Amino acid sequence: MGIDSNVGAAGLVGEVARWFTRRAVSAAPAGCGVLTACDSAYFPGVQMLVCSLRGLIPIAVVDLGLDDVQLGWLRARGAQIAAVPAENWVAGRSVSMWQTWNKPTWCMASPFECTLWLDADTLVVGDLAEVWQLSAVDPLLIAHPDNGREQSRNPDVLYDALPVKQRLAHGAVQAGVIGLPAATSRRLLDRWAWCVSRVFKNTYPHTTACWDQGALLWAAERLELCDRVLSPAGVNRFVFISDHVRRLGPVVLLDSLPLRADDVVVHLADRWKYWSDWGSYVAV
Repeated sequence: MGIDSNVGAAGLVGEVARWFTRRAVSAAPAGCGVLTACDSAYFPGVQMLVCSLRGLIPIAVVDLGLDDVQLGWLRARGAQIAAVPAENWVAGRSVSMWQTWNKPTWCMASPFECTLWLDADTLVVGDLAEVWQLSAVDPLLIAHPDNGREQSRNPDVLYDALPVKQRLAHGAVQAGVIGLPAATSRRLLDRWAWCVSRVFKNTYPHTTACWDQGALLWAAERLELCDRVLSPAGVNRFVFISDHVRRLGPVVLLDSLPLRADDVVVHLADRWKYWSDWGSYVAV
């Protein structure tokens, strides 16, 4: 796993948890919580995310194929486990990237009154107070960072098939962080899932950018929510880690993060996930 051989998995989790105490985070408002989803392969990332919440923010995890030990680890730390019946999925397991294509379906399973969706490769390193406030009444969509923004914009052909009154003038949305108040988000989730389902039924093939993310952008445009695409300081900032640092394990990786004072949620968004060389990273 590339870590100090004198530190067992349980001790390692403790070291990671202590590392996050260096950054200030406040408790979530009543009814608010984080939602994510993972299978066994993504579980180390969710462990890191759970540690970053410090027991101050409720979390629910959509189970995409976790084993009993992993489920036990989550429950021992107060995580709620959500399950979505396969018949409710937009895309089945035979579809490449089914885990992300189904994201609107996972979001519909949230137990919270106000949900902050966080991808499994994000970490909370600052206070979420502003994010909860921005998500309190209407959905909060995060503008895509400049790097990769253009490739996240939908091709024009999508809008030939599915016209909207007005497209987002510049940039795109990034679906790694989404604020979803239950009272006002269902229309967005329904339109998002509908667009994804049209792609998989080959009604409008190959017409969204970045899997489900382009479908989310289209749904926001269709519902005239472009004014909800915001760029709060430090929220969903992309951070990239070198292969050498990644292989040295969780604590070295955390020490190497180029954090800024105003960072709130960092997104370690490499296609090769930062935990890929760590093994199961579970105390068994």
